[in-house]
Amino acid sequence: MILHAIGDSHCRLFWHLTDRARVHWLGPMTAHRVGRDGLPGLRAAQEWLDVRGQLATRDWVATVEPGSVVAWCFGEIDVRCHLAGRVSESGGAVLVDLVGRYLETVASFSDATGALPAIVSVTPAVDSRNPAFPCRGSLAERRRITGMLNTELARRCPEFGAAFVDLAPFVADEAGGIRSGLTGDGLHLGPAAAPIAQRAIETALGGLHAA
Repeated sequence: MILHAIGDSHCRLFWHLTDRARVHWLGPMTAHRVGRDGLPGLRAAQEWLDVRGQLATRDWVATVEPGSVVAWCFGEIDVRCHLAGRVSESGGAVLVDLVGRYLETVASFSDATGALPAIVSVTPAVDSRNPAFPCRGSLAERRRITGMLNTELARRCPEFGAAFVDLAPFVADEAGGIRSGLTGDGLHLGPAAAPIAQRAIETALGGLHAA
């Protein structure tokens, strides 16, 4: 059984399942960029092998086996840095467009590789002090947008042949942040959340498939 995780830094969660998972961390990539650049953009993206930014030179897309499961982990940077204000201004239309384009790329990737797509819900919004990717909007607004984005992803996934994996019931606290003990840095889900994510994916797909 093979599980690939593709995404921004949040896909590093699956590093803690190295016996069952292969991680393709594409750096600080947004769901918007995935949708905008499509499959060619994914093929051109390089994997980050560690937090120092060491890049792989291999064709990472070619390593995804037909029949394997691919967990897609994008969207948190979109919420943190870009969507505040725009959602209200558009009446939510910006989220509908973002999700449609993103899932179109996921479907194209699945068609090209024969992999089974699982869209992992966007991680709960928190306040981040990373100056390179500053928070836009209030925490309350970003948590509201996260909920809206996950709702739209869940609604549209069946249309694109993807399973939606909702981690929020298992990792979010009552305030909408990350539950105590599940994060090491306050932003990313840590090792304790890895088996939770694994079980949620298995449930969403009815069990991982053998490639």
